[in-house]
Amino acid sequence: ARETVTTNIRDKEADYIAKQILQITKTPALITDNDAIRPVNFGDIMILMRNRIHVGLYEDALKKNGIPFIGSKKGGLLDNLEIQDLSCLLNTLITPFNNLALAQVLKSPVFNASDDDLIQLARYKPAQMESSVKYSAHWYERLLQFASEEQNKKHCAALQRAALLLPRWQSYAEHLPVHDCLDKIFSEGNIINRYAAANRTENKQKVTSNCQRFLELSLETDSGRYPSINRFLQRLAQLKNHSDSPPEEPLSQSNDYRVRLMTIHASKGLEAPVVFLADCNSTGSNRNAYASLVHWPADELRPVNFQLQLNKDCTDEATQKLQQKKSDEQTREDLNLLYVALTRAREQLYISGVANSRNKGNSWYQIINSGLQGNTEEGSTVDGIGCQTYNHLNYSEASDISTDVDTKVDTNVNKNVDTNVDTNSDRPIDIDERMLKPFDVEDLQNSSELYMLAPSLQSSTVDNAAGSEITSLNKHDTELARWRGTTIHRVIEQLCKQPDYPATEQSLKHVQQQMLAEIRLRKPANENYLNDCIQEAITTYNHSAFESIFNPADKAQTYDEMPLMYVQKKQTVNGIVDRIIKTEAEITVIDYKSHQLESTESTQAAAQQFATQLDYYRKGIQKLWPLQTVRTGVLFTYHKEIVWLQ
Repeated sequence: ARETVTTNIRDKEADYIAKQILQITKTPALITDNDAIRPVNFGDIMILMRNRIHVGLYEDALKKNGIPFIGSKKGGLLDNLEIQDLSCLLNTLITPFNNLALAQVLKSPVFNASDDDLIQLARYKPAQMESSVKYSAHWYERLLQFASEEQNKKHCAALQRAALLLPRWQSYAEHLPVHDCLDKIFSEGNIINRYAAANRTENKQKVTSNCQRFLELSLETDSGRYPSINRFLQRLAQLKNHSDSPPEEPLSQSNDYRVRLMTIHASKGLEAPVVFLADCNSTGSNRNAYASLVHWPADELRPVNFQLQLNKDCTDEATQKLQQKKSDEQTREDLNLLYVALTRAREQLYISGVANSRNKGNSWYQIINSGLQGNTEEGSTVDGIGCQTYNHLNYSEASDISTDVDTKVDTNVNKNVDTNVDTNSDRPIDIDERMLKPFDVEDLQNSSELYMLAPSLQSSTVDNAAGSEITSLNKHDTELARWRGTTIHRVIEQLCKQPDYPATEQSLKHVQQQMLAEIRLRKPANENYLNDCIQEAITTYNHSAFESIFNPADKAQTYDEMPLMYVQKKQTVNGIVDRIIKTEAEITVIDYKSHQLESTESTQAAAQQFATQLDYYRKGIQKLWPLQTVRTGVLFTYHKEIVWLQ
């Protein structure tokens, strides 16, 4: 009963950590990344443990809450579902009458059969057989007969595909070594791509890496000396059940969207913006009885003391002193390990532990708690769990960031301080007075050397493109209109960086979180207008008429918000091009406009107001690629229309 209670408490701790992770990613909490502030994502979070004893509980809690993660199980490769599927596939090729293995293979992404397909296969009888006769054939025979009947050839595509490929792969298994056989299966069955398509975005990299590692394992068996499939499966079983070093999951090339679980020792040299230090209230038990007591200094060739220990009642005073010395050394090592754990967190650190009446105040949790007494505040986390909160530093108002954002980091720390600067020097600094005066754009326009700053803002006619009433707008409405246009540009730019088209729910959520974080930091008063801007940008990006712009051919090169500067007739043209699509045939320049035109105005007429601006862009692009044809267009995001300019 005691073990059950302890397990339940640890389950609650693991569930608390998972829910706290969901809260800080959905709120979202803010972190600093390369001197820029952005919302936290799963890849910014690390869960550290002293050992792997309870790692399964934390992994189960993350799975239950739908949080992607990189596990810390030793030799976890063979426990993955995709590896089990591939093992069942090989098993089916050499023992085709293993119904359970065949069912798993059919249900896997290799063939992607549905439950209805399997039910139909289980109930199948040949057409010529009487209904009263029981059909006892194995599933593999049923599959081949089912697929051969004329009335079934246009149905159950998954079963038809399996009936076509499995006999062919069976012939490979009879003549080829396991690696060559798997290589053909991976190629003909499109295995890696099918598994990637069946998984969430954050798991694609992990699954494809595991499948590739499985293929590599087949070559490593017997040093690649033509092992059979049966020998390979035996080797996998031996590695999983009896080996001290079963195959590990390959290191993923991208951990952007997954929480990392690892031991503190494994985390040395790594950092993360957010760290959870789990199971901090447990302490090691005293297991000295009948164990060896060895004292071997690093500078000695041999141990200076080696003896066996008895139980506490039979331990003499000299041995007790040696035991105490060893205990002190172990305590020092534990504190060093605690230091490593605490310094893995760059911004936020969560300390979690399970209540334990047996420890005597020397657990990590109690050491940290006593050290922060008087500096913490009463608080609560998810599910109303009480906690002590220590806010070390907050985001600074001086950096134009709202102070009502709850964080635990100061992003205003000077990171690039020149230690050679004499801060006490009274030496006056000579400043050119002309640099202290604002320049007048009209003076520049009348100058013999015209410097055109952002041609889209150069002419007053541009400001009137949305209608003549723009001039009558008050200052607030004018600033709001400009902010709206900038925000829509920003959202489209972020959508163009996402890997999927049309934008998926996950990519939309990521962009929304990022934009929400930015507006709360810089323009909190405009938060009520944000959803409309995001919606306008999303519908523009996903609009079928603009697919050639936002989802061009694979060989096309694209550039978003590309700065452009060149000199023309002693005039410097300086602007930012919203989107460029470069193909072998031509280059397309797109300029987004968020203007809301009156019903009496046409987008064609409004677009002509920007002809000069787009002509500057066209000439600049032709200087970069003089042999390419350049066409320009104005995309009106509100009206979902694009006007091509001659």
